[in-house]
Amino acid sequence: MRGDARFQTAPGFLPLVVLPVKINGKGIYKFILDTGASVSYISPALAKEHGIAIETTKNAEALGNPVSIDFGKMDKVTVGQYLKDGLEVGIIDMTALGKTVGVKVDGTLGYNYFKDACININFNTQLLVFDTTPAKLKYPVPFRLASDDKPLIIIPVSINGKGTFDFALHTGVSITTVCADLAQEIGLPKTGVVNPNLPPLAQVDSIQVGERKVKNIQITNEGYFPAFNEASGTSIRGFLGYNFFKNFSFIIDYIDKTLYFVK
Repeated sequence: MRGDARFQTAPGFLPLVVLPVKINGKGIYKFILDTGASVSYISPALAKEHGIAIETTKNAEALGNPVSIDFGKMDKVTVGQYLKDGLEVGIIDMTALGKTVGVKVDGTLGYNYFKDACININFNTQLLVFDTTPAKLKYPVPFRLASDDKPLIIIPVSINGKGTFDFALHTGVSITTVCADLAQEIGLPKTGVVNPNLPPLAQVDSIQVGERKVKNIQITNEGYFPAFNEASGTSIRGFLGYNFFKNFSFIIDYIDKTLYFVK
């Protein structure tokens, strides 16, 4: 099965992939691709429109606070011709997310939507392809998932020829980000800011993943990694961001657990 669609990136500082989605042949609805989420979510308005019955309520945590989320099943969720039937979705308010990313958001597509597919994302053409056939291309980069509950894509990354360091690939991060101790380890200088509310940027000679290298690339550091790693059960040292993978058509092959960065 194969399906493709033109996507848009959210305006502003977060380059989130916003996809056109149909439900039971209706729509177009705007969903954000969330490669770090285990399940998909929809707004209460969308659940009401399609008569989604609540089947269960699960406990979760949001901003450190316990919350209860209602779950149901959504029939025939399609992007292009790629179809998932009976998709489990959580029902949550999307208002704050929409304000953050600058577009109206009807839902998010998580791991339970695309776990049996390859995702080919090309930011230059703004074309995304779901395909259930493994990619089998040159220069594969094996990855692992933190877990099925926390399906962060973890890959080995080298900086300035040093490493490799465990990074998570994050389609919602604009600038590649490292933890404070790694910044100190590689001697990361501070050279400027892009936003007074964000950490300073620096430029490194290169970031490399597998055979693919981007030279003279900006990077920043954050202090939230210890708390993030504790909450997610990981030990990553950075996020590989949009400023790296925008240089390629990149493929996340969940079938064979491999990444490809295609020039």
